[in-house]
Amino acid sequence: MTISIDASTLLSFYQARSGASAAGSGGSTSAAAVLAPTPPWSSKSNATQQSALVTSILSGRKFIDTTAAKLDTTAKNSADYKNLFALYQGLNALEGVAKAATAPNLSAVDLSQLTTRFTAGQAEVNSFLNAAPFTAFTVSQGAVSDTAKTTVGVKREVDTFNTGVLFTGAANAEVPALTGDVKFSVALKKASGTVVNVDFDLADLGSTPRSLPNVVIYLNSKLQAAGVATRFANVRIPAVAQTVKSGSTTTTLPVGADSFSLQLKGTSAEIPTFSAATSAPAVYIATTTGRTTADAVTGAAADASRQVLKFDTTGDTSVGGASKLFGRTLPANVAAVRSTVTGPDGSIYVLADLTGSTTDGQTIKGKQDVGLLKYDSAGDLVFNRTVGASDTASGYALSVSADGKSVAVAGTVTGALDGTQGSASTTTTNADSFVSVFDATGEESWTARRSSTSGAQPTAVSFGPDGKVYVVGSATGAVQGGTAQGGQDGWLQAFSDKGAALYTSQIGTTATDRSVGVSADANGVAVASVENGHAVLRRFDFDGSGALQAGAVRDLGDLQGGDIAGLGRADDGSLVIAGSTHNAALAAGTITTGYAGGKSAFVANVSADLGAASSDRLTYVNVGTEATATALTVSGGKAYIAGQLDDGAKGKLGYGAQIDVRTGAVGWKDTNRGADNLSAPSAIAVDAQGVSALDKLGLPRGTLNYAGSQTLTANTSIRTGDQFFVRSGTGAAKPVTIEAGETLKTLVVKINRALGFTGKAEVVTANGYDQLKITPLNDRTDVSLQSGKGGRDALASLGLSEGLVTLDASTTAKLDPNTPKTYGLKLPTTLSISSTAAAKSASVLISSALTTLQIAYSDLAFPASKTTAKAGSTGTGQPTAYQTSRIADYQLALARLSG
Repeated sequence: MTISIDASTLLSFYQARSGASAAGSGGSTSAAAVLAPTPPWSSKSNATQQSALVTSILSGRKFIDTTAAKLDTTAKNSADYKNLFALYQGLNALEGVAKAATAPNLSAVDLSQLTTRFTAGQAEVNSFLNAAPFTAFTVSQGAVSDTAKTTVGVKREVDTFNTGVLFTGAANAEVPALTGDVKFSVALKKASGTVVNVDFDLADLGSTPRSLPNVVIYLNSKLQAAGVATRFANVRIPAVAQTVKSGSTTTTLPVGADSFSLQLKGTSAEIPTFSAATSAPAVYIATTTGRTTADAVTGAAADASRQVLKFDTTGDTSVGGASKLFGRTLPANVAAVRSTVTGPDGSIYVLADLTGSTTDGQTIKGKQDVGLLKYDSAGDLVFNRTVGASDTASGYALSVSADGKSVAVAGTVTGALDGTQGSASTTTTNADSFVSVFDATGEESWTARRSSTSGAQPTAVSFGPDGKVYVVGSATGAVQGGTAQGGQDGWLQAFSDKGAALYTSQIGTTATDRSVGVSADANGVAVASVENGHAVLRRFDFDGSGALQAGAVRDLGDLQGGDIAGLGRADDGSLVIAGSTHNAALAAGTITTGYAGGKSAFVANVSADLGAASSDRLTYVNVGTEATATALTVSGGKAYIAGQLDDGAKGKLGYGAQIDVRTGAVGWKDTNRGADNLSAPSAIAVDAQGVSALDKLGLPRGTLNYAGSQTLTANTSIRTGDQFFVRSGTGAAKPVTIEAGETLKTLVVKINRALGFTGKAEVVTANGYDQLKITPLNDRTDVSLQSGKGGRDALASLGLSEGLVTLDASTTAKLDPNTPKTYGLKLPTTLSISSTAAAKSASVLISSALTTLQIAYSDLAFPASKTTAKAGSTGTGQPTAYQTSRIADYQLALARLSG
């Protein structure tokens, strides 16, 4: 059923409700209403209805046809009415096409035809509005504002570093954490290249109490003696009153003691690098804690969050004991964490799936993107980089090169990922695999994308000694450059240090197989796979030319429902593989610790050439019955695994453990219950020097970079090659394209050049961030912003909206008949009907735009006067701005009710 009520009917209804006369005194119809031509949405109009419009559109007719817009009365501004009705009917037809795309069981051919016509319709609307067809008012396809300013920006340099809370208590009390042996050093690199080393030992304080004020005085005396400008400060964090609620009673608790932290006051002319003389390994575990779905029994809602925990391997191993140094809860828009890895500088990289609109001030382009988050050893975020996918991307694997200069990310992507090398199936719904390599500052070096006939998912990535990148994963069907083996296959792909594809091989049987681990040495590449339920190791050896050739294969046995967590290398180059199994007799060498029943975690150490050797060892890790192993890393001859323990009715505990790969001895273990007694570790990483005196002071190991990157590709989801368009007045739209190394300052120059200096682009500062601001230079020329096309849009990544920037915008809402109004349709030029959800969203947006055109008609048909600025009745039968707004609300509500 379709409900059709025109604006005059709604006006009468509204004014009757508000106590106003619809026709002024005497109840007669106003002259203005009589002279206004009947609009196409009126039930009295003979205009073509939406269904017939769609039929004609699919036959090839134009969306906007000014000759078809007939006026039933001669009125002032007849040309504006005619163009307004033509635009309305064009959008009406566009909405009809979008609705048609939501029909069930729509064939691919029909959807293709609808999509083609929908795209053509958007182009017609855009071209029509760019020609400025109205004289009494202006219509912008996008939003209308007097200033365009980015909602994301580039963080300004702040030459300070604040630690977390170190102590709570009296200001001059001794800090317990600072007792004992506390030694560390800082190397300050000056702009000249000179490095000044300063060593600190709190033992120098002698009998002086180690309160924070005394420690700060000591630290600064050493810095002053070294002739540097960097200083420490003691920061007081005032305590605040806490309240607790019991039933309807709220009680305010007494204010507790103040807390204190340290602040490093530096300068960009002195870059500090912190180190400690003695250290121990630190373990980082990424885990999901809490419910990922609603509780089936209690109905409690999902409350899962993602955390990164840091553990001291020399600490207490009890549940929730002193082993944990800190826990960082990741932002709410982190949907998953599948990999973590440490760098040689002490940093920890986290690979996350990001949803929602922003993360750390960044706007993602599509529904989900991949984020590379870098934290320092104190748990502070150094940077957050996004891949920049236009639709959906997921991250599955992460690796850091031995020198720490390169970071590889592997995942899947649908839709555009511009600037990638290699072939890609961007027009299909299949997920392609990709690998991106960044430098240590988060600047992208290269991205390669490979397609698959049925989607390919990477599971592990690794750097070779020569800088090549190796990726493994699984796929159902052929991957680009490979040949399907049948069923689900594993695969191995190799890339040069510049991103060129070098080698592809699909691995496995005709059953279900997947490759889950990869490690390279000077002789070749080792791959760990689950093939038809078995744990299988394969070698791919380099031939004389450096090309890979399939080599030895070793079957470790049936996992009996278990899985492989990963593959690594011991210090001697031998391979370490971990996972879970029900098999008490895996073929992986001498058993150091026997199988204890149930599902058990295991660690195997076998020779690099995959031949059976007397040195091969197999350890069943008896951390508890029904134990899984979900992550593995190897450091210092020790295997570190993380997984879950079944705690019966209580829930599932997360655990981490260190296993000597030769003896099977468990050197460190920690369990974590998590919220709702649910903890699911997904990644583990180890920093061999991660625990030191620096932890006691809240200082990070490695170098502090005060400035950070200033490029747009590093600070937003923009990719090189993305663009948007700017237009001055009625001139041609000019592209503004993002180049490698683009900054806000260089972007401002491009925009001003494109505008011909009729508008002004500048860098402004707000809340510690530099942002882009665009304004017209005068009220005679407006500035239009339009999105880039084909997944290459930079506008949304900057946090800018399509639309018109005009100095008239600030007066648009005022009832001044001498000021032409500007109406924003808020209709993106990048609308799509490629899916049912997208078509429904497009339909709603177009419906809203149609309502805006009805408001424009009402304002033209019932011009306000300077004496009608009150929010109640105008006294002349013409609507006020408030009434017009309410009419629009009624119309939009009725449109939605009519479906």
